[in-house]
Amino acid sequence: MSKTIKIDCPVCVSRNVFVIGAVEKLSCDDCGFLFTENSQLLTGKCLICGSGSFYYFSPFGLSFLGRDSVCYVCEAHYRNVQIDNPEPSFSEASFARAEQSVEARRFKERADHWH
Repeated sequence: MSKTIKIDCPVCVSRNVFVIGAVEKLSCDDCGFLFTENSQLLTGKCLICGSGSFYYFSPFGLSFLGRDSVCYVCEAHYRNVQIDNPEPSFSEASFARAEQSVEARRFKERADHWH
């Protein structure tokens, strides 16, 4: 099973799906926004924004359908990727903390200054 990242572009809101390690740079197919220079997995950190805050997400809440680890900051969905200690489900309190993080500020600045 391939390891993938699914993310909506913060600039043009188009859906992007990448196979991890297939190419070096990950950029938006539509507007060219550069998500990351290096598509190799970083242990415990999001490849896109660098955050270490994740939660599990399963379609319809049914884990037998598979579950993604989702980054609280950039909402990147990691499929078939081992992420250490994601929260069992989305938490408003954790989301609020993640939105105030340095990683969130940097990710927002990158998107705001694109082009």
